[in-house]
Amino acid sequence: MVQPFLKRKSYDRGVSVYPRVWSTGVSRRKEGEGEMARLQKSREKILESAGRLFSQKGYERTSIHEICMQAGVSKGAFYHYFSTKENLFLILMEGWNERMRGVLGAGKAEGAVFPDNLLEMTENSCEIFETAEENFSVMIEFCKDALRDPSIWGRSVRPVTENLIALTNQLLNAQQDGRIRDDIDASATAHLLMACALGYLFLAALSPEKREWTKLARSGMELVVSSIRS
Repeated sequence: MVQPFLKRKSYDRGVSVYPRVWSTGVSRRKEGEGEMARLQKSREKILESAGRLFSQKGYERTSIHEICMQAGVSKGAFYHYFSTKENLFLILMEGWNERMRGVLGAGKAEGAVFPDNLLEMTENSCEIFETAEENFSVMIEFCKDALRDPSIWGRSVRPVTENLIALTNQLLNAQQDGRIRDDIDASATAHLLMACALGYLFLAALSPEKREWTKLARSGMELVVSSIRS
């Protein structure tokens, strides 16, 4: 009966190895979290540097070497995150599209319904036009090259396809609720709305003069919306 008691006593005094094992596990977990944070920071630095260089020099004239130099990382680190320069640019494009959806979704979040939410979207489009002036021409340059690879091209135009589907569904729902005319083709109207949006972005990117693109887009969208209301 003495031996079990002595064992129990040793645990009571903190002699057990279990606290050490637990301490080591916590330490390793913290080290792992620190490494993950470091890796994530390196990835963000690559994306930021690439975005800056693409805006300054264009897609074709920006090399992976320059991106790594500006980000302060090795090529090995670059290829750890991105298989190619095309893959890196696609991730930047997808990030921009996500930000655009967030800005344009503000009207919906405020409770506006289609087609009124289209007008609310244009009110919140200032950031989008600023981004377009910096990056839209680079995107066009990239898309021209992406035509050579069907998989890259498909991923490049996916946001446009998804937005067309979403617009078409909103139009169909609005027709059922009597908010817009039932004698218009929903798909054709969705393409018209998308052409207007992309057209304004294209003009903002190419225009040599600073214009109030948000107001221009609002006025143009009002013309379209008034023509489809029931």
